[in-house]
Parts: sequence; structure tokens; C-alpha cells
Amino acid sequence: MDLGSELRDQTHIDLGPGFRAPPPSGQFHGSLRFESSFDVNQNRLSLIPVSLFKDVLYSEDKTLILDVGCNSGELTVAFYKHLQTSMTEEEKSRKAVHILGFDLDETLIQRANETNPFPNNIAFIHLDITSDAEALQDYLKQHGCSRFHLCLCLAVTMWVHLNHGDSGLLKLLFDLSSCSQHLLLEAQPWKCYRSAARRLRKLGIQTGPPELVHNTSRFKR
Repeated sequence: MDLGSELRDQTHIDLGPGFRAPPPSGQFHGSLRFESSFDVNQNRLSLIPVSLFKDVLYSEDKTLILDVGCNSGELTVAFYKHLQTSMTEEEKSRKAVHILGFDLDETLIQRANETNPFPNNIAFIHLDITSDAEALQDYLKQHGCSRFHLCLCLAVTMWVHLNHGDSGLLKLLFDLSSCSQHLLLEAQPWKCYRSAARRLRKLGIQTGPPELVHNTSRFKR
């Protein structure tokens, strides 16, 4: 059962101030992201260690970055701009930075492409990584690289966990770490799990394997 199709017309689930999540799906549907806000995005990006940027940009003539569950692309674009500010003029002249963002929600990807201010450096595609990651390999081959230099997995793991359980989450993290040199992970706290589970119960929706959904003690931490 594709729970995403059941909730296609439902309002986004509000998990509190600053959060918005798309309707959950039996697959990897959309992502949990902070609401589009310049201040919120800048605050989050400012927490990324400068040393990570130096590692990602070191010695290569190009830098490839993957953004998992990119939503409508606002944070992807903000990250690109933030990375540019950390580069010297000499680095900018000799190094190309390319970001590939993907999401399962076709509407969000369409919006991302329509509003993309850097089409030569940022690409957005529709993709369900839990069932097909071939497009990622095609992108790497296109740029002559074997791995991404950095993978952004920002506030998306909860929905994979709820829909696919521990094994699905571990597989996602294994796949992402296997195709990237650095993995930047922003996990949701247990209070977000509790809020999501409570709202899903109110909607009469059950997601994920029984061992995760019914073990409510996991959400009381």
C-alpha cells in the first residue's frame, strides 16, 4: 500500500515551529525539512565545521555533492551559496562545484527546477533511493568521479526509519556512505518521532514494520 497516494491531498504534517513534513509514504516520500527561511537555513549552515569544507574542496578540480531528500531545493541552493563564501577567488576559478538534489515528490522537484538560480551547478531529479540508486551512479560517471565528495542527509532519516524500520535506515546509511567520501547527517530527535507517530495515529495511518510502530516505548525517551 502506498500511503503517499492515500495522503496526496492532505495538508503537510506540522511537527512544531520551524518544521514541516510532507505526507508519509510506504516509500521514501519527500523529507522532513525546516520551513524555507533565510535565517533558519543560515543558522543551520553556520553549524557546519569549516574543516569539513576544507576537506571537501581539497585538491580536486571539481567537487560533487549529493543532497538527499532535497524537497523544493531552497536549502540546497543555500548550501551552494554558503560553500561559495568559504572558497577563495583562486579556488572558484579552478574548481567547479556541482550539487545533485533528489526527492521522491515530483511536485517538489518540479518546483526546485523552476526556481533553480544555478542550473549549471545544481541539478534536481525525481528519485526513490530505497528502490533505485542507478541515477546516482550515472551522475558520477557523467562527471568522471567514483564517489561524491560530500553527501547531505539533513533531517530526512526519520521517515525512512518509520517506513522501513531499522534495516531500512541502516541500508540507507550504508548506501550513502558507500557512494560518498563524507556523510553529513542531521538526525531528528525522539520528540519528532513521537509527534509524527501521534499525528499518524490520529489520521488512522500505520507506517513501518510492526516492530518499530508498535514498540511505543522507543518513543518515550
